[in-house]
Amino acid sequence: MPDWTQILNRHHAVAHAEDGYKLATQPGVSGADLDRLSDLLGINLPDEFREFYMTSNGFGVATDDNPNDACWLFRPLEDLPNFIDSVRSSFSETHPDLASRFFPFIDWDNGDGMGYLTETTDIILPGLFCFEHESYAYSADQDPDEFISVIPVTIEEFLSAE
Repeated sequence: MPDWTQILNRHHAVAHAEDGYKLATQPGVSGADLDRLSDLLGINLPDEFREFYMTSNGFGVATDDNPNDACWLFRPLEDLPNFIDSVRSSFSETHPDLASRFFPFIDWDNGDGMGYLTETTDIILPGLFCFEHESYAYSADQDPDEFISVIPVTIEEFLSAE
């Protein structure tokens, strides 16, 4: 199992070396919490996701002025249902099947979201998928590849990229 604390600290140190933002995390969640989310979403959460969230319930940045007001890159578990609904609603009218299979947990804080895409409830496609709202044309005829792109990495690889 990856050392998520070390990975998060290293990622933060590289990404925020010059800007003064402080690392924001919360204590990990329980396996039962993850099981409830899995049941609510109707998918089997990957081991990597479960291990990450059992180590840290969210990951982001905060300022010295507002240390309790974090800007979450990885949304805390309790925020995920609303965040998922919000991102899905952006394209659910035109692409309902795709929206129902998209499970974002990374919040770019600009209307975009990144996470998993399922083939079925039991099969999560490899990689992380990013919805880019700027590329979305609000048209049912639009090819989803124009606004959802795959980044062929795991969570660990995503956080370890420099």
